[in-house]
Amino acid sequence: MSGEPSWTRIEDHVELTLEQALERAQAWLAAPPHPGQRTLAIRGTVGSGKTEFLRTLAEQMPDAVYLDCRGLRAEDIAHRLLQAWGVDDAKQTLGDGVRRLTHDGVALLANVQWADEFVTSGEASRITRDLVAHFTRTSRAAIRFVIERSADRPWVFLPTRNELVLQSSFDAQPADTTLADTLAAHPALLALAAAELRDVPLSVWEKLCMILGITVSQQELSRLPARLPTVLQVSADGDGQVRVGFQAEAVRHRIRELSRVDHAAVVTALVDSRSERAAGPWRTAGPVGAYAARVLGLHAVHAGMLDDLLSDGRVLANLDATGLLQALAVRWSGGVPQGGIAIDAHYLERLGLAAAPHDEWVAWLHHCALSRGEEQLAESVAAEAGARLPWRTIWSNCRPYGVFGRFGKSDNGASGYPSSAELATEDIAAQAAESRSWPIPAAGPPVRDIFDGWESRDDIGYFRSKRLESGHWLFAGASGAFVVEVQAVPELQPDLPAMPNPFMDSPITRAGVWECPPPALAEGAPSRAWLEATFGRGTCRPLREDELPAGLVHTESRQFLMETGLPVLADHLPFMSTIDAAETGLVPMLWPEHAIPADVTGPFYHLGHWGGGIVLLDGGTGAVVADDNTGYGDAILASSLRNFFILLRLCHEFLVSDFATNYERGDALESLQEWANKIEPLTEDAPIWQHALNTGLNAWVAM
Repeated sequence: MSGEPSWTRIEDHVELTLEQALERAQAWLAAPPHPGQRTLAIRGTVGSGKTEFLRTLAEQMPDAVYLDCRGLRAEDIAHRLLQAWGVDDAKQTLGDGVRRLTHDGVALLANVQWADEFVTSGEASRITRDLVAHFTRTSRAAIRFVIERSADRPWVFLPTRNELVLQSSFDAQPADTTLADTLAAHPALLALAAAELRDVPLSVWEKLCMILGITVSQQELSRLPARLPTVLQVSADGDGQVRVGFQAEAVRHRIRELSRVDHAAVVTALVDSRSERAAGPWRTAGPVGAYAARVLGLHAVHAGMLDDLLSDGRVLANLDATGLLQALAVRWSGGVPQGGIAIDAHYLERLGLAAAPHDEWVAWLHHCALSRGEEQLAESVAAEAGARLPWRTIWSNCRPYGVFGRFGKSDNGASGYPSSAELATEDIAAQAAESRSWPIPAAGPPVRDIFDGWESRDDIGYFRSKRLESGHWLFAGASGAFVVEVQAVPELQPDLPAMPNPFMDSPITRAGVWECPPPALAEGAPSRAWLEATFGRGTCRPLREDELPAGLVHTESRQFLMETGLPVLADHLPFMSTIDAAETGLVPMLWPEHAIPADVTGPFYHLGHWGGGIVLLDGGTGAVVADDNTGYGDAILASSLRNFFILLRLCHEFLVSDFATNYERGDALESLQEWANKIEPLTEDAPIWQHALNTGLNAWVAM
């Protein structure tokens, strides 16, 4: 019918046979591409034939690109897709490559749930969320995806409004019985299933068997793949080392369901075995040490022990950056919370440092721990890493990552960490205050200028450094001031290796919603002290009861104006200014010409201006309203004066916050939007607030 859309959306979840699913998928692909429906998910239980479905579809569509994503990262898949569609992506970003696509295409992605070399990984979500978005939103060509989706792996994100569900296999139960029998006959399979890499060296498999109480020799393990050729596969790495994995990752998944893995025992044993070794980094201590360095964090997530590892500097100094970030992403799939080394690792990743040499990564973790005041953690990291650190922070007055609001730094009296440092901190503060006049040294320590790039704030986005009389180096930059010692004189230090530009700007970890400042949520909020903490002392102007108009009958509004006072806001916010009630009082105003909006009664009193419009207090209901001269039509801005000024106070604190990176700034702004919706639900669907909490704040920097 002419009134129906020309595209097909599949949203019922009736289980389909393979033939039915193929027919419906082909119909969806044959319809004209629709911008809102570029992805079709294929879902079903283990053994339902999802991969077979995609292979069959690929045979029927020779122009489609079929990829088995098992063991691949999102970047690997993106490279292969671009190459299949005739784009040379060398020395380009994914965005550059996608913009060069000129012909429509279809990608069939199988085994997405088994992506990445790590067994427990959020890589599937990077593929279904970030990679797909790059291709479907950036390309001028119409690129569509058909993606295998696992129903029982909650960290695999994919919208479910457009999907096909395959019928469950009748052979699943007999297959489980057969697998249980095989596992009983060969318990070493449980140890291999416990591994957090898709394939491992024989020595690692043997170690996992030992930890889990399975008695077997490495020689016996080496013969097992030949005895179970349909279950196990053997490969060799670049060093010629034999590695063993499962022919199908679904087998590992089913074994873990059939028999619980004691990940706590694995974590404890691996840490203990590393503690008993000779000094040196785990990553160079043979296959078992390298395995522990890469995936100990993932075992800890399963065991509920990740927080213990993050507080142990001996362990933290040895964990591979990528493996640690994967553990954080799985542990906090909704986003890493504020307030610890985990959020520091997230922002270090955003700054590109996960690609730095390991010892440099550890130097920054140590710096972050010290800057946060976690002196014991910092000391244990430094003790473990020792002389391998290219530099070591010995005193820091830097703002920790993920802090909302102003942060005390050396220029306003903060003492820095460690508190026992034998440094003349007042002298350090004075020198740091003059850092813009420092000459550029001919040679400096190997401290990477992490804020020198497009992601930094333009006004303070670089480090400045000078050598102190002690031989240490003082740095000043976007996050504050800090002092470092180096292992060798700068002239003898090798140049820092260049950091590669990310091909796909999609971090492993994400920041969670930041915590709303407690004073904003306290009973009776906002207090005068909290408002004036950023607005300025004396900005709240309380009125006496006899100064309030008789028409203001809303009790809570009267209490706020008498006890807290109306803040005088002039240049505090880009969109809102208020009257000085102490000078003018509350001046009554008639609603402009047309009818009074619903849900308010009047009389109305002038509070200030929002853009070109007038902001009024409704004396009957206590609501704060704006007339249509704001450009958004008549709008209720808040249900009460209290809520209104809590929101304005949070907006102002955002503007004066000492963010060192635009990544923090963006996360804080998204969090502010979440807080606003919870504090005052009227903001959620109000264009006037949506603009203020996005464009209005993001484009304006408070002075």
